[in-house]
Amino acid sequence: MNNKTSSLTKQKYLKRDSGIELLKIIAIVLIVINHVTQTIMNENQLIVNSLPLLDLYYTTNNVQQLILSAFRTLGMIGNAIFFACSAWFLVGSSKSDKRKVFNMIVEVWVISIISLIITAAIRKGSISIGELIKAIFPTTLSVNWYI
Repeated sequence: MNNKTSSLTKQKYLKRDSGIELLKIIAIVLIVINHVTQTIMNENQLIVNSLPLLDLYYTTNNVQQLILSAFRTLGMIGNAIFFACSAWFLVGSSKSDKRKVFNMIVEVWVISIISLIITAAIRKGSISIGELIKAIFPTTLSVNWYI
């Protein structure tokens, strides 16, 4: 009887809700669309004196620009959907795993250091002390606010 109960509990946690997973995928797509839109409307910081590919700050009757302006809001919608979907799976769980939290912080730190190294290579070593400190302490200084 005890083995049956534990196997049923394991099956309960292993079962995934495909509808929620699909919503998460849609949220990711919305966030990516938002980031692409932001990329084309901001000047490239790696290229000196670059201009935005498309300026969406002004009124227009161009349909393509109107659609891209609407896409700018999709990131907020995608974040809200993704957060709600992630919370859906956490609602039924009452345990917290300190090891998982530690691993997540370490992963973020490693990604931050790798990003710093790549940025330093692209800029040929021109990194400010502020950027260096933010890269070393990304979670403490809320650089990665999503943690």
